[in-house]
Amino acid sequence: MMNKIGILGGTFDPVHNGHIKIAQIVMEKMNLSKIIFIPTGIPPHKHPLKITATNHRYNMVELAIKGIPNFEISPIEIENKQISYTIDTLRKLKNINKDTEFYYIVGADALFDITGWKDFIQLFAETEIVALSRNSGDIGGRTYELRQKYNARVHTVYIEEIDISSTYIRENFNMDECVADMLPKNVYEYIKSRGIYDRITK
Repeated sequence: MMNKIGILGGTFDPVHNGHIKIAQIVMEKMNLSKIIFIPTGIPPHKHPLKITATNHRYNMVELAIKGIPNFEISPIEIENKQISYTIDTLRKLKNINKDTEFYYIVGADALFDITGWKDFIQLFAETEIVALSRNSGDIGGRTYELRQKYNARVHTVYIEEIDISSTYIRENFNMDECVADMLPKNVYEYIKSRGIYDRITK
């Protein structure tokens, strides 16, 4: 019997309650055995110097998922010293996890950009895509197109809009008391005690 594992990747700068909620919803809706959070090492589309150090981002995710059943974290991209491409990460995971079907979780924006990803046709063959949607029509056409043109296995999971942004948290960490409510308590304390976003300005 194949294991069904969800993959949630991202810079997680910082990880917040929205990420946790999304993972929980997808795991339930797709009947997955677990979710693996994968903090990005060197992302292909962002300047590495503008991202918080990998050790902090990894530690924050580890704290955020602590005690949550069937949530795990992998250092597979952080340990990679090259640019992290999704297809390469998935191939490594498949070599480690036999008899496993992976479900890669993406937002609506990423679904529209996915044909610009490295080896995207092979990506569709390697994994199933779980696209997050806020309403019944926003990605319906794109999902149909990818299925018909590339034989992509794309699933849609509808979620309520989550009004939490990592960018907002970074820029307003020391100016908006509501930021604390957007983060797991231990993540908030970790950031505050280390002054991780003290120098961030709008």
